[in-house]
Amino acid sequence: MVAEHLDTTPTQAEAVARAVFSAIQAELPEEEVIAVESQLPSDLKELWSRRRPAA
Repeated sequence: MVAEHLDTTPTQAEAVARAVFSAIQAELPEEEVIAVESQLPSDLKELWSRRRPAA
């Protein structure tokens, strides 16, 4: 779905999503990161949780 929206390949779309998630997580407090994760569909949650910055 993201790849179609961006008119790109799935691999490129995943790289974009990872970069965006990483930037967002770097700015949010941990409790907000967890709150966002709880609202994501499973496919995006998987990408989100892998990008959580180390504490």
